[in-house]
Amino acid sequence: MIAIDIKSINSKIGIKVTFTDPIRGTELENVISGRAAYAASDTMFGHKTDTRPAEDVTCILSAAKVGVWELDLKRGFLKFDDTMYNLFGLKRDDCPNLLDTYQVVIHPDDRQLVMIDAYERIYRGESQFNIEFRIVHRDGMIRYILANLFVERSQDGIPSKVVGVDCDVTELRNAQLKHQRPVDHAPDTAATKTSAESANRFKTRFLANISHEIRTPLAVIRGSSEILASHEVDPQKKIWIDKIIHSGEQLELLINDIMDVSKVEAGKLEVELGSVDLARILAEVKDHLSEKVTEKRIRLDFVIEGQVPTIIQTDPLRLKQILLNIIGNSIKFTDHGHVSLTIKLLPASDETSHTYLAFVVSDTGIGMTPEEKERIFKAFSQADSSISRRFGGTGLGLSISLGLAHLLGGDIVVSNSEPGKGSTFTVTINPGPISTPVLTGSAAFEIPSSVATPVPQADKRLKGLKILLVEDAEDIRATITYLLVLQGALVAEVVNGLEGVELVRKSAFDLILMDIQMPVFDGFRAIQLLRSEGCDLPVFALTAHTMKGERERCIAAGFTDYLPKPIHISNLISMIDEYRQS
Repeated sequence: MIAIDIKSINSKIGIKVTFTDPIRGTELENVISGRAAYAASDTMFGHKTDTRPAEDVTCILSAAKVGVWELDLKRGFLKFDDTMYNLFGLKRDDCPNLLDTYQVVIHPDDRQLVMIDAYERIYRGESQFNIEFRIVHRDGMIRYILANLFVERSQDGIPSKVVGVDCDVTELRNAQLKHQRPVDHAPDTAATKTSAESANRFKTRFLANISHEIRTPLAVIRGSSEILASHEVDPQKKIWIDKIIHSGEQLELLINDIMDVSKVEAGKLEVELGSVDLARILAEVKDHLSEKVTEKRIRLDFVIEGQVPTIIQTDPLRLKQILLNIIGNSIKFTDHGHVSLTIKLLPASDETSHTYLAFVVSDTGIGMTPEEKERIFKAFSQADSSISRRFGGTGLGLSISLGLAHLLGGDIVVSNSEPGKGSTFTVTINPGPISTPVLTGSAAFEIPSSVATPVPQADKRLKGLKILLVEDAEDIRATITYLLVLQGALVAEVVNGLEGVELVRKSAFDLILMDIQMPVFDGFRAIQLLRSEGCDLPVFALTAHTMKGERERCIAAGFTDYLPKPIHISNLISMIDEYRQS
């Protein structure tokens, strides 16, 4: 075990390193204090001092594999001593931008811990703490680093500098494991559970990173398509533009499905219940599927059987997601005939304690065998391997929909299916207290036309608004700027949070749009510094991270609101309008 203690006296650093021998349990101390400590603090970062004690300190630190570093928070400038370069397998001449190189060397699974969580602790007011993380050394080996951080603050309490001491604790970790007492080989339920939870966390982080990397170029595709759609083009070109937009939407849905299935498996998929206008949900579903129905030249009927409530208590987004998956599947597998959705109430019975709202989806498609029905609700599975080649799809939709239906208090079952004759799926949810008035209709029910949000034209809704865009991706920056300028906004651009903070100090803006993941200063560091300096401008987070709780995390950090990538310009403008009106 290693314990590190840092003391600051008159801006000098004193360091105490205590090693616990993992075999004998004895403690060995390397204490760097007094004159030697002051010399270490100065000499490591190029200040003049008495060289004799500094040489002693350097020898002790080097032998103990202890490196010292310093981060200037205002300038985003990181400095290493020689031991730090050795610990991380770096060469001084190969690191023109040390902070960027440092981020790359950190193990991908630990970057959030080091680059985001640690900064949050600094700006929350912690003055000293330690973290343990992994790095990928130049030799390809993974090594464990224990870092102790000491935060220096200005007179008004704003963090100005962080001094840290890093130790390579890989060998100590290995020694502890090697000399642990033998244990019996009986199954360790707790260890198995911990291992499974760790694997789930790893998969979730991996999928979140993949989602981020895909959403960034997708945001450019989406924005560029909206730019083209905002101009008058000949009908043939408009067809191709619409195809790009539609394909982008399909890719976005696929990304969402991949994220959702990981949440289902981890037991972290959640719903948000509220009052929902059922007619509007049905309208949006029918409107969304109308193009597919037209392409396949089949009929889509919505029917109300008996009476159903107009207002129900459920999660509107998740209910819509279920219906789009189930009805969309039926359309996909139906080449001739029709697809119908029947909505009805299932009253309470001896077997059920409350009333269910049922959505019965029937089609005249390819149908399924009993064996195929057993497989369709498993993730990444389809009824037959040839289906993927013929119809496409990942096999995620039904698995996710089933998990969502359970969360909404219901279920999904295959009521009937016969090869060559079609299938019937029944989706049930708990609608909450039954209200009046009700929807009725014994024939095909005419769903009210949905109020689709069109791509905004150049109606100058943001005329004269001064906006600062903080975004490191050049293509996204250019796309968002063009669309905002098209709406009459005056846009200034910077490429990282530090530049954004400095520009806000010098210029007047009405609002700020800020990416989260950026070099030098990320969005969280920038917003914390802005708020600590009294900036009360609305700042909207733009991020490709869409995991549950991301919005809450952004709000807690000081952002006004949150918008996930790919950015839909109509949603962005609506968000800005809503804030201005409030």
